[in-house]
Amino acid sequence: MRRPCTRQLASRVALWAAVSGGAACTAWVPPPVEPYWQGRLDVAEELFRERLDSSDGDWVLMANELATTLDAKGDVDGAWRLFYDAGRAMETWDASIGERVGTVVGREDTREYRGEPYERALNSIYTGILAFERGEPDNARASFKEAMLRDAEQSEEEFGSDFAPSFYLAAWASRDNGQASEARSFLQEARQARAGAVAHGARGKSDPLAFRNFESSNLLVLASVGRGPWKVARRDRPDMVVMASPTQRVRAARVFVDGVLRGTTEVIGDVDFQANTRGGRWLDGIREGKAVFKEVSGTAGTVLLLEGIDRDDKGLMLAGAIALLGSLFISVDPDLRCWRTLPDTLQAIALDVTPGEHTVFVEFIATDGRVDPQYSREYRITVPDRDAPRLQTTILHARSVPAPTPHRYPPTGGSQ
Repeated sequence: MRRPCTRQLASRVALWAAVSGGAACTAWVPPPVEPYWQGRLDVAEELFRERLDSSDGDWVLMANELATTLDAKGDVDGAWRLFYDAGRAMETWDASIGERVGTVVGREDTREYRGEPYERALNSIYTGILAFERGEPDNARASFKEAMLRDAEQSEEEFGSDFAPSFYLAAWASRDNGQASEARSFLQEARQARAGAVAHGARGKSDPLAFRNFESSNLLVLASVGRGPWKVARRDRPDMVVMASPTQRVRAARVFVDGVLRGTTEVIGDVDFQANTRGGRWLDGIREGKAVFKEVSGTAGTVLLLEGIDRDDKGLMLAGAIALLGSLFISVDPDLRCWRTLPDTLQAIALDVTPGEHTVFVEFIATDGRVDPQYSREYRITVPDRDAPRLQTTILHARSVPAPTPHRYPPTGGSQ
């Protein structure tokens, strides 16, 4: 009469293990990001602030997404502070032993998220751009140099540090610091990085006009164009992460200065390319091992449990139950957290304008070649004198998100 009792006990153990294992994990659910991409920046700010105050492992992401929103709203100081604080949190590149153990036995998205290499590099780049706008070219230069290091982290040797905006922007900051020789050196590195990235599949020209016009320009218009990639689970391997690219609505920006069309921006950095070539994380290896362990231990546990029931062998049933429990408590769900307000590309145009006040009008060109007026924005800038002791140049950064009050037509004027 022992056989039915043992069989019933084993069945209950298996059922309990399945229920307990399945209830142990909760997927990461971020706040909606669509308000940002729809231009409802006040709504986006409220959502990100609320999550920032109650974040559980995703403070860095929420800080960066809130900073992006504030930057789009024109809050330079508020955006810089958040980007800077998030960047310092990202400095702890390696996970602690406790986090690694937690990742092995549980969900990856329960650990503190510190960003992928391309996200860390872009955090430093945006921090530097805002520092430049705050009149701090020395701090901007330090941020751009930090971006170079972050871009090279955990990447395949063939790609190296190939995100050209880091070097190109460092050239602008160095020149404004009075370091002309270093500026030329950074410009050369930007050319090499850009050529290398294009050779490996990055979009755009290997030697954009903005690089060639560097020496003669005192106004740099940067544009964060399009919507960046995000993480999804692979269809054939749900435990593995791949990058997905959305359909783009805009592809470039046209720039007018005082009503005169001065040109169209060109790609200097392909964010989608950076996201797809910055793998090699230690979690990828752990995720592979977890998937294998879960499959093998689950199969072995089931076989041992059934064999033990058939033989009425408590030892086999116990071994099978332990293996089955182990497989059920191992989560192979991937970490899909990512910075969702990044652009598809970084673009630039370098111009020579007379010192003084100017009106700059930026309109974004849709993928069909027409201008999408909802993205158009107007800026008032002051370009310093060429013999000023510091800040002889100006950097203007525009984001391709719908404007609260879009300008549908540029000021009248011809082209130059």
